[in-house]
Amino acid sequence: MRAGLLRETITIQQPVIEKDEYGSGNNSWKDLIRTRAQVTYKSGDKINQNNEIINTNNIIFTIRSYHQISDTYRILYKGKKYRILFIKVESYNKQSITITAEIINE
Repeated sequence: MRAGLLRETITIQQPVIEKDEYGSGNNSWKDLIRTRAQVTYKSGDKINQNNEIINTNNIIFTIRSYHQISDTYRILYKGKKYRILFIKVESYNKQSITITAEIINE
């Protein structure tokens, strides 16, 4: 892994279920890791779904291999939220994790 390619800062968030006074669960997100990453844009498209135009962007994040992440987490990058689709741990000599993610349309 070439450290000079890790130019962008991303935040990886973990889902947390908080119970209120009535016992119901509320989903919230907690910052877990703030790290450097290489960001590569994979694809983008506009989809007309239920008479609503939705932008889809797929991005590949490459981070160092010592982070422990799961596909239930999400990534914050430049003020936008990304859902993790796939995590690939690269071979021993690359020492990196490649994460394929898509933008969350809210």
